[in-house]
Amino acid sequence: YEPRLHIGDSAVDGLVGGLVAGVVMGIYLMIVGLRSRIGAWFLLETLVPVGGDNILYTAMLHLAISMIYGAIYGTIISMIRRVTGRYFRNWYLVLFAVLYGLGLFVYARLVMFSIIDQAFFSQNLLLHLAVAHVLYSLVLGLLVRQVRASDPYE
Repeated sequence: YEPRLHIGDSAVDGLVGGLVAGVVMGIYLMIVGLRSRIGAWFLLETLVPVGGDNILYTAMLHLAISMIYGAIYGTIISMIRRVTGRYFRNWYLVLFAVLYGLGLFVYARLVMFSIIDQAFFSQNLLLHLAVAHVLYSLVLGLLVRQVRASDPYE
């Protein structure tokens, strides 16, 4: 029986995984903010170009973006599976997810962080943002892997 290779299924897997990974990433950034004595919401507020002073708006925007990038990850994985015609070992998916997360960080650093006040970076929080992206991608890779591992058609 041929395994299911629907892009939509993988996009939904990534969407849900992105939501959970975004929550984990947000919690990590809040902990860093509290430990640095800059405030729990500082890192997330700084990354929101408009309306960053509204905590609910900031949290919802962060989760929405996390879900979009999760869906993109799921779609890429599905397209790779469709082209190769096989499923990958679980650790390949996690490794790919980490590379994906690092790519998101580089993109954010080059595009998004370039519009942020440079005083933000003088607080030496760039490393924590990199760790947060890797953490996001690890959770995303593990969750998409778990959904695929329980696929009844495999």
